[in-house]
Amino acid sequence: MTIAYENLDLIPILVTLVRELKKEVEILKSSKIKLRTNKEVQEFLNIGRTTLHNYIKSGVLVERIHYIYENRKIIFIVEEIIKFKENYIKHSKSQHTTTVHVNNFMSEFSA
Repeated sequence: MTIAYENLDLIPILVTLVRELKKEVEILKSSKIKLRTNKEVQEFLNIGRTTLHNYIKSGVLVERIHYIYENRKIIFIVEEIIKFKENYIKHSKSQHTTTVHVNNFMSEFSA
């Protein structure tokens, strides 16, 4: 039996994909989360009404990905709002934290 060692570098990628799929399954299982209304989404994302409106208006939340219009009413897509929270909100906060640390660091040298 011969082993193709050149494929061993695919193992970490496959492990990552399996983990992501497990997360997706958990999301689908826990789809009891109600994220259909503006208020429910605001509470879930821990943002205000104005911020949610700005996310929609500026394209941070994308129509037909994060929400759809049904009879002139916005209906949010639960799975996509959960993904948005996992990715965008965490990234934004970590980016803000990094900026604050860099600014604090730089202020020490500007004095």
